[in-house]
Amino acid sequence: MQNQEQTINILKKLLQESIKKSIPNKKQKIGLLFSGGLDSSLIALLLKKFKVDFTCYVVEFYHPNFKEANDIKYTKILAKQLNLKLKIVKVRIKELEKELPKIIQIIKRKEVPMVSIATAIYFCMKQIKSDKIKTVFYDCACDCVFAGFQKHRVSKDLNQTCVDSLKSTFTNDLPRDTAIAKHFGINLYAPFLDKNLTDFALKLPKKYKIDNEIDKYILRKTGVKLGLPKKIAFRKKRAIQYSSNSQKLIKKISKKHGYRKIKDYLDNITT
Repeated sequence: MQNQEQTINILKKLLQESIKKSIPNKKQKIGLLFSGGLDSSLIALLLKKFKVDFTCYVVEFYHPNFKEANDIKYTKILAKQLNLKLKIVKVRIKELEKELPKIIQIIKRKEVPMVSIATAIYFCMKQIKSDKIKTVFYDCACDCVFAGFQKHRVSKDLNQTCVDSLKSTFTNDLPRDTAIAKHFGINLYAPFLDKNLTDFALKLPKKYKIDNEIDKYILRKTGVKLGLPKKIAFRKKRAIQYSSNSQKLIKKISKKHGYRKIKDYLDNITT
């Protein structure tokens, strides 16, 4: 078994290889779904390392009564530190209400988390298409293989739980995300789904995944080694439906239509 330093070096190599082989053409403009968290920031750092022309896209669901979305603060910090091109996609209540039936039609799902996440991805993709970009990177599956969810913290068999999480990604997340990308004619790349990387990550011992309540521990250490600011590498990330305020704004729309629960509102949307 490798020690921590050896593991970090292997991870660095695997991450670089997974990004490098996914770059279609260095002259082609690329988009990155960005949150300012560890996962998407690692992709940004490596795309920059390989001198790719890319723009980071972050979405904020805006309402006058809401505080600034959590992701906006961190994406601004990292964009400034790494000199990244950043585009903030601001979505207001009328636009979200208008597009929700279309989003549900595209993903063919009505569960609250699925729709809330899809909504965030949809509006980024809409802007990306408008910017004439056809290739997008995003951080799908990183939490699955490096143990970033609460269920991993309480698991008695961590790597099996990681395997189960990855299977769920192929059943739920990928079909949703690729359906949205296909709708906009965009090619979607998920470097954390690279087989060499996932095979290695799924065999890592628990101590490299969760250490003193710090999840994705070895990946965070690898991020610092690659050059990520420690504040970003060790940032505790919230799910996009909360950090972008998408679910919060959908709830506003639900109440407007007389529904106490988002689920009841979504169930009654006709597509």
